[in-house]
Amino acid sequence: MHKLALLLVFVVSAAHAQQNPAVVRKIVAWPAGMVQMDDGWRFRPGDNSAWAQPEFDDSAWRVVSLTGAKPLAPAGLRWYRIHLRLPAWRPPMGLLLKIGKNASQVFINGIPANRSRIRSTFRYYYPREQFVPLPDGITDLVIAIRCGETPYEYNVIRGDALSAATVGLLPVMQQAAEVADSHALLDQITSFAIDLAICLGGLATLGLFLAQRQRREYLWVSAYLLALGLSDLLWCLSQKWMPFSVNALGGDPLDWFCTMLQIEFIFAFAGERVGRAWRVYQEALAVGFLAGFFCNWFGRFAYVYGISEALAPLPAAIGLLVLLVVWLRRGNREAGWLILPSICPILAGGLFEIWDITTVGLNSRSLDFLFPILRFHIGRVGFRLEAVGDLFFLVAIGIVLFLRHTWLTQVQVRSAAELQAAREMQRRLVPVELPTVPGCTMAASYWPAAEVGGDFYQVLPQADGSTLIVLGDVSGKGLKAAMTGTLVLGALRSLAQENPSPREILARLNRQLVAPSDGGFVTCLCVRIAPNGTLTLANAGHLAPYRNGEEVPLESGLPLGIATEVEYPEIELRLAPNERLTFLSDGVVEAQSASGELFGFERTRQISTQSAELIAAAAQAFGQQDDITVLTLAFASAEVMQA
Repeated sequence: MHKLALLLVFVVSAAHAQQNPAVVRKIVAWPAGMVQMDDGWRFRPGDNSAWAQPEFDDSAWRVVSLTGAKPLAPAGLRWYRIHLRLPAWRPPMGLLLKIGKNASQVFINGIPANRSRIRSTFRYYYPREQFVPLPDGITDLVIAIRCGETPYEYNVIRGDALSAATVGLLPVMQQAAEVADSHALLDQITSFAIDLAICLGGLATLGLFLAQRQRREYLWVSAYLLALGLSDLLWCLSQKWMPFSVNALGGDPLDWFCTMLQIEFIFAFAGERVGRAWRVYQEALAVGFLAGFFCNWFGRFAYVYGISEALAPLPAAIGLLVLLVVWLRRGNREAGWLILPSICPILAGGLFEIWDITTVGLNSRSLDFLFPILRFHIGRVGFRLEAVGDLFFLVAIGIVLFLRHTWLTQVQVRSAAELQAAREMQRRLVPVELPTVPGCTMAASYWPAAEVGGDFYQVLPQADGSTLIVLGDVSGKGLKAAMTGTLVLGALRSLAQENPSPREILARLNRQLVAPSDGGFVTCLCVRIAPNGTLTLANAGHLAPYRNGEEVPLESGLPLGIATEVEYPEIELRLAPNERLTFLSDGVVEAQSASGELFGFERTRQISTQSAELIAAAAQAFGQQDDITVLTLAFASAEVMQA
C-alpha cells in the first residue's frame, strides 16, 4: 500500500511537470562559465507585489521564451518568473540580464536585487546588459522581474523590457557585461561619428548661407543636413546612452521633416519651382510628422503608422532622382551635380525602408537576410549601411558645394568686371552734366531699374549753332545693352559731324544696327533745335515728347535694328518763347503699382510740365519696373536769345 501511494505521487508529479514545464530549472554545470536562460520563464500581465515572493504559485502562468515572440500585455505592467536550483558547492555566481533601465525591477527570493525601479516611460532605456550578483549560500532562487508598460515603438522593435538572461560565474558575468558594453559602443561609434559629421556639415553650410544670403539653396541644404544628422544622432544615442523617448519623440518624427527639407533643397538647388503635387506630398509629410508623436508613444494605429513611416520617404527618394535626370536632359546643369550624391543614400535608405516595412510594420521575419547587409561589421566595429550612405552623401554634396561655390565665385568675378565695364559705358550714355545750349534751359533725370540700364540720351551742339538731342532705349539690360548703347553713341557722334537731318541719322543708325543684331532693338527719338526755336523731329519707335503738357503728334517708324531700308517720317514745328518740351522713356508710362495698375499716359501727360526730377520721382514712387529717363527743355524768350 505504501509503495502504491509513492507510485501515485510520482505519477501525479510527473503529470504536473508535463503540464507546467520548467517549474524548477536545475543548473549543475556551466560550460565556459555560463548558462543561457532564455527559455522556461513564466509570464503574466498585471501587477501584484505577491508575485515577487518565492512561495507564490506561478504554475498557472504561461511559459515563454525571451528570444521568441512573447505575449505582450495591451496595457499595464507585466511579470516574469523563473525558479533556479543551483548546487550547494557552487562558487560565487551572477546573473546577466538584457533588460531596460528604468523599465524593470529585479527580485531574488522576494528581495530587490539592485536599486533599479520602474520610472516614467519617458525615462525608459532600450534593453541592455545589466549585471546582478546572486546571493551566496542559497541553492533555490526565484528570480522575479517586474517590467513596466512599454509604448508602441519599444514593444515592436525590442519586444519587451526583458529580452535575454544568462547565469554564470561571477567574474565571467562581470566580464560579459563589460564586453557587452564595449560591443555596444563599437556598434554605434561609427554611426555616432557620421551623424556628428553630418550635423557639422549642416552648420558649415549654414555659415555659407550667411555669407551669401541670396543663395537660398544653401539654407535648405543646411536645414536638411542638420535635421538628418540630428535624427540619426538621437537614434544612436537612444540605443545606449539616453532614454528611448529621445528617438521616439524626436528622431523618428524628424525623419518626416527630413524628407520635406530634402524636397525644398533639391528644387532650390536645381532652380526649379516646387509643383502643386509636391506641395500636397509635403503637407502629408507634415501630418505624419505630427502623428509620429502620438502613434509612437501611445500605440494608436501602431502598425499602420509603422508601415506609413517606412513608405513615406520612398516617393521622394525615387521621384526626386527621376526629376534630376529629367532636368539634366533638359540642360539643367545644377540638377546633374546632384544625381551621383543622391544615388547611394537612396539605395541604402530604400533597403532599410523595405526591411523596416516587413519587420516593424508587418511584424514579419521574411527579410531577416537583409539585416547583415544593413548592419555589418569590419572587425569588431559596427556599421549601418544607411549611415554609410549618408556619409557618402555628405562627402559628395560637400565636393559639389565646393565646386559650385568656386564656379559661382568665378561667375561673380566675371559679372562684377562686366558690371564695372557696363557702368563705365553707362556714364557715357547718360551724362551727368548737360552742355549749355544758348536760349534753352535743360535738365535730365535718370533712374535705372537695375545697376546698369538700357536708356541713353545725348545733347550734341552742332557747327551751325543748332543742337541735336537724341533719346533712346536699348532692349535688354546689363553689359550687352550698354555695349549696344555705346555702339549707337559712337555711330551717332560720327554722324553728327556730317550734320544730317534727324531722319537721315535714324536711317543710317538702323542700317548699322541691323547687321550685328541678334534679336535686340533700339527705340530712338532724334530732335534738332535751331537757334530760332524751330524743331525737326524723327522717331524710331520711341515715346513722343510732350509740349506744354500735350503730346506732340508724331508719326513713328520701326525701332532701330529690326529691318533694313526703313524710312523715318520727319516733322517740323516752331517753339514760342517760354514753351516747354518733355522727353521721356517708357519707364515712366509703364510704372506699375502693387495692385497691377499702370502709371499710364494720362498721369504722364498731367505731370509732363513739372521738372525732370519730379516726374522721375513720381513714376519711381508709383512702382518702377524699367529704367526711367526724363529730359526737359524750356525755350527762352526772344529778348534773352538776342541778348
